[in-house]
Amino acid sequence: MLIWVLLLAAMAWTSGCGAEGDEHDEHGDHDAEGEGEHGEHDGEDGDEHGEGVVQLSAAAIERAGVRVEEATSMAFGGAVRVPAEVQSDPDRIVHVAPLVEGQVSEVRVSVGQRVNEGDVLAVLRSVTLGETRASLAEAQAQLSVAQANYDRQQELVEQGIGAQRALVEADGALRTARARVSGLRNRTRVYGRGGSGATTLLRSGIAGEVVQRHATVGEVVGPDRTLFVVADNSRVWIVGSVYPQDIGAVSTGAEVTFVVSDLPDQSWQGPLTWVSPMMDEETRTLPIRLELDNEDGALRPGLFGLIRVPRTGQDLVVTVAATSVQEVDGSSVVFIPGHEPGEFEVHPVTVGGRDAGRVAIVEGLEPGDEYVAEGAFVLKSQLLRGELGEGHAH
Repeated sequence: MLIWVLLLAAMAWTSGCGAEGDEHDEHGDHDAEGEGEHGEHDGEDGDEHGEGVVQLSAAAIERAGVRVEEATSMAFGGAVRVPAEVQSDPDRIVHVAPLVEGQVSEVRVSVGQRVNEGDVLAVLRSVTLGETRASLAEAQAQLSVAQANYDRQQELVEQGIGAQRALVEADGALRTARARVSGLRNRTRVYGRGGSGATTLLRSGIAGEVVQRHATVGEVVGPDRTLFVVADNSRVWIVGSVYPQDIGAVSTGAEVTFVVSDLPDQSWQGPLTWVSPMMDEETRTLPIRLELDNEDGALRPGLFGLIRVPRTGQDLVVTVAATSVQEVDGSSVVFIPGHEPGEFEVHPVTVGGRDAGRVAIVEGLEPGDEYVAEGAFVLKSQLLRGELGEGHAH
């Protein structure tokens, strides 16, 4: 610790103007450093910072890729590792296909586009739908005639000049006309909402992102053809396969951790929401499921990782991303957000083992404490080089 404190002091001295007044300022800075471990402003210009503090502008933070996360607790070492895959929640994905044969006349969305429930994805022209709508219009006209005939026959019977048989026949014709209109109306609704004549609109059944598109203007498609897939991946499934020797370690509700080799600095925690009562016949493994919020979209369906299940009696330990732990003056430290925007403070920690891109923290952090998960090496470099010793980002 002494080495880099002296280094910072030397940098501060050489950056001054060399006058005696600057020397007094330097001594004032040392006094400020002695007042607190995390460094406070000396109250004069607000740019100078105490020992172990780095100040970055918003632009510098973005360039350095600094990302802050919360320390998490998880089973560490000796936990059961279950291979798993990120999958879309089946209740949050829709396959959009036409219910009547037709020609694609317009496509309104592309892959990756966000849509709301009810948004039009494509427009189709269908001969079958056109004929059905024409038949409906004809049936509605016949219904009007049948209704008028029934009303007239009923009036004649009430006046005593009409035949009861004619009224019964008119009632039967009216019921038949109503049934035909109802059937044709239901058929047009099934074929597609919206549009007129031979045109129908294909709409999204949920709000989400278009992840697949198989529609091209001009082609003829039918009910057996999926034209769009829309998924809401703000919440995803993590589906794992437990080997027979590890079955005893898993149970519904058990708190587990999911890690992805391609995202070594991140992990996700949650309870197992489902443990299958039966083994998979093909793989001879036991399926399990974890459901996780995915608002930032980091968990993309198709990613593979590991579900870490603590064994019975295994304690949970505080862990951080392995890249966050740095060595300064022979001691392990992490950077934590300071009191001011863009300020980061050196924070000593005692580390334990390393596993799957995570480091166990024996002392120094608690679950939920914020720390710099990415960009810590840049902060360390700037601190030791003294380039930001007076609060400037380069």
